[in-house]
Amino acid sequence: MARSSLRNRMYGYEFSGLEHHLLFGKENIDLEKDNAVLVKDHMGFAKKMHNLPNTFQLNPSPFYNMDTNHYYVFVKPPFPDEKTIVKATVTETEKMVDGYPPDISYIYLHYVASWIKVDPKKITQRQMLDQEEFISYFTGGVKGDVSAIETLGNVLSICSVSSPQYLDFECGGMNTAIFGKKKDWNAYKRKFSVIPTELLSPKSDIRYQFIDKPINVPTKSKAEINIAVHNPENMPIQLPIQISSKKNDIELMPLNTYKEDMDYLSPLVTGRILDSLIFQPKITKSLEKTVDNAFYDLINELRSSTGISYNQDIGSVVPKLSMAIARTKLTEKTTKDEIRTSVDTWIDMFHYTITDTTKASKERKLSTDAQVLHGEMLNGFITDTKMSIDDIREITKLNEQRFLDALRELHQRGLVIMYSGNRVHLMA
Repeated sequence: MARSSLRNRMYGYEFSGLEHHLLFGKENIDLEKDNAVLVKDHMGFAKKMHNLPNTFQLNPSPFYNMDTNHYYVFVKPPFPDEKTIVKATVTETEKMVDGYPPDISYIYLHYVASWIKVDPKKITQRQMLDQEEFISYFTGGVKGDVSAIETLGNVLSICSVSSPQYLDFECGGMNTAIFGKKKDWNAYKRKFSVIPTELLSPKSDIRYQFIDKPINVPTKSKAEINIAVHNPENMPIQLPIQISSKKNDIELMPLNTYKEDMDYLSPLVTGRILDSLIFQPKITKSLEKTVDNAFYDLINELRSSTGISYNQDIGSVVPKLSMAIARTKLTEKTTKDEIRTSVDTWIDMFHYTITDTTKASKERKLSTDAQVLHGEMLNGFITDTKMSIDDIREITKLNEQRFLDALRELHQRGLVIMYSGNRVHLMA
């Protein structure tokens, strides 16, 4: 199944609800209509023109560059952040000639006196798929136990919408392990052909990678990186996934029995994914107690298991999955319900996943630096309390890089929980 580019779309149903609003419900802003682009209320995603001071373009999508001859000059601060949806109040438009006869075109400079940030929820109401239909796409071609298939659909939809950044020094996104045979891995990649080519590019701020073996994927200066790997052992993983399983009575159907449905739904699913990526849900301080309790449930589940064959990243599961679930609902508000659902979904998928207990018999040990830092924290702070990263810096003998690496390791192993604002919860 061929992966599509966002530039190769022709029909209205191929665009996301937000793109459709910004592209098609338009009013012409130029009376002469010479090379004019239709713009609705001077609204779009802000893109700064770095060679022109205080000048932006307002595009219908943050995921690809659109050629346009309209530029917005903001006459006074404050200026919008890039990739936010802006509605500008234009007081004057200047039409400039570009080129020489016979190759004349026009450039439009719109002078912006004021602007407001637009809530994406208000302009994503038009959806070709609702949430239930979106999730059901990912269970196409799978038959068997209804409960297991429902869990699989929830997990795959969560993977598809990524997860926003929540730690100050780490990018967002998720690492996913696909366990099973080659046919399971191929089925996963086939379902995720809905991810457009623009989001596979190393230049993309939100990037998806599907790799047979773990490799080092640069995350510097990226907002979100999503990596799916077939049968990994050592790479830190948030979500384990098993598609087909005799143990759980889940079977993959022949491709020809569901390919037509996938082809029909693919552009609609892509559109909903694009809309979901606009939302930036957060874990607020008022939710942290709920997150703490969810962590203890997750850790107890892992401790009661006979062993796992992969490297489970414990510390980031709850926040990443909770915010991704909020995205599937097209909302910026993460609630207690999403947090509870994140743990229940992970536990269900964990039980459905076939794990190799033989390889898991050798317990993963903390590095020396992580052991040292954990000891320093236990001696310096009371367990089950929160402190700032700066508080920990004051008591550690590790240098900055070793300290941060050790802290990440403790977070991955579930010995501490890290929150936005450089705060750390030392687990009991």
